[in-house]
Amino acid sequence: MRLPDPSRSRVLLIGASKFSDRTLPELPSVANNISDLAKLFTSEASFNLPAEFCTAVLDESSPHVLGKYLQSLANDAEDLMLVYYSGHGLIGQDGDLYLSLPQTDTDRQLVTLSALPFNWLKKTMATARAANRILILDCCFSGLAIDAMGDSGSIALEQVEISGTCTLASSAANRSAIAPLGERNTAYTGEFLDFLRTGSNAAPELLTLSAIHEHLVQVLPARNYPRPEQRNTHTVAQLALARNRGFGANHHRDSDPVADEYDSLSPIIASMTFRIERSAARHVEYLQNELSRGMRNLDEHSALDNLAIIVDELVDDYEPPKARRLNTLTFSHIYSNTLEKRWEGGTSSRESLHMCVSALIAAEIENGGQSRLSRIQSYKLAEIYEAIALPFQALSLPRHAAQAWGSAADIHRKAEDRNSEERCKLWKARAITMSRPPQRRLAGYLADMLCGYGYRPFRLFTWMFLQYCIFTICIYAASELPISTVASMAFTNYLSPLDPSDTSDVGGVAQLLLGMESLSGTIILIVLAGLLGRRWFS
Repeated sequence: MRLPDPSRSRVLLIGASKFSDRTLPELPSVANNISDLAKLFTSEASFNLPAEFCTAVLDESSPHVLGKYLQSLANDAEDLMLVYYSGHGLIGQDGDLYLSLPQTDTDRQLVTLSALPFNWLKKTMATARAANRILILDCCFSGLAIDAMGDSGSIALEQVEISGTCTLASSAANRSAIAPLGERNTAYTGEFLDFLRTGSNAAPELLTLSAIHEHLVQVLPARNYPRPEQRNTHTVAQLALARNRGFGANHHRDSDPVADEYDSLSPIIASMTFRIERSAARHVEYLQNELSRGMRNLDEHSALDNLAIIVDELVDDYEPPKARRLNTLTFSHIYSNTLEKRWEGGTSSRESLHMCVSALIAAEIENGGQSRLSRIQSYKLAEIYEAIALPFQALSLPRHAAQAWGSAADIHRKAEDRNSEERCKLWKARAITMSRPPQRRLAGYLADMLCGYGYRPFRLFTWMFLQYCIFTICIYAASELPISTVASMAFTNYLSPLDPSDTSDVGGVAQLLLGMESLSGTIILIVLAGLLGRRWFS
């Protein structure tokens, strides 16, 4: 087993993400596949290929241009020749495989003229002089619906076998490859990247093609993704693409703190933790890209909808540890950063945002998981939600804060902690008000000042006293009665409207003021009674 010689190796990454034919759905994750793979192969995380030896071609429409890239690669590569394609795979009228390009026409009679014939790629790689040849196909072989990169109608996998070449395919002949909506990468390439970046303590020191394939065969079907395939391995399968960052987890080594943290966790929790961190990183990247364009362009509703889809998938895969203490949370290692870090709104916003999003995702998984939390665990989880809500507001993400406050309130409701529940609901209402356009916040601010959105009903007594004082002064100024008489009259009128015969001697203006006072008093007393009734009897 060995790594390729960077100076004698070449990589060609081909991706098709946009298509003029409306029957071919666009694949935005393919563009990320290409950029992420290029970054990986040219870094120390893989085999440190010089950037000039890694060619990334995205949305090239000309088969002739791609043919030139392939031939140049075959001429220059001596140790490793790696070709990667991600996009739609189609079957031509001749029954052969064709790799779709932006201008590809899906009509079988026209596919052969507008797509990249796989036979070109097959012949070029078969005759290349490189000692090791690797072909990675992240596609399947016909159109897809919504988020699948192909359909069940496909050619046999044997068509992609190339003598002397290790061929990795993202799905079997009768399965579609998957490009999950909302994910940064396609399913196959995403797991491929993750494994090379993080490794595994169950894999050898060098991540060979066989080790990579074995990992993907275990992980992808477990998440209801197609089972990947591998063909014509021979000795090429023993060539490595990266060093295993997770190798020797139980032995002393010079490693980074992140790796050490994962080592202390069980494999299941470590895997789920990594998926949480990866999902958080993608969400943070989306949010920061939107925030950089200005708050008016940020649609937190869409962002949270996408996050909810991701959380639902993770909840479905989450299996709580069978043995754990009743007073501890499964993802306490994620929450600890949130609780221990002293929040400073002006520093390291990306790191802090990532920390809060990771904690939010973990808390939602733990809150929605299969296991029933103890009272202590529920209290701690509510504390987590409250701890991450305020930083979200400081980062101008009030809807994220509202979600955290709402989840905390729900936990307090189940625990029958009314005071904590209403406190969290109050902060949720405030966060929702902040998420509205400035011109629509006035009503919310007024409701907060008067009665704390209904969760602080006793504030109304302050407003009642102010109303009484104001009306008393105004009525005294408009009449000739002594202040004591006016004060008594105003007090009685505020609580129970006076009969017109009782106010006949105060003058017209004073009578009008008394009428206004009695109306406002009746309204505020009805509101107060309703809020107190809800608080005491609901």
